[in-house]
Amino acid sequence: SVMKRTFHNERTQVKTLERVMIKEMFKCFAYNLYQLVTLERKALLINAQ
Repeated sequence: SVMKRTFHNERTQVKTLERVMIKEMFKCFAYNLYQLVTLERKALLINAQ
């Protein structure tokens, strides 16, 4: 999976549920940003110039 391979995050080390939720939210945000950059590079975005 891209999350494991690119971000090197297989397991989380934080213990409290609140911290896990925040960490996962940022991980998903980073994945979406990574996907956006990948699509822009391949010129697959709908609104590309």
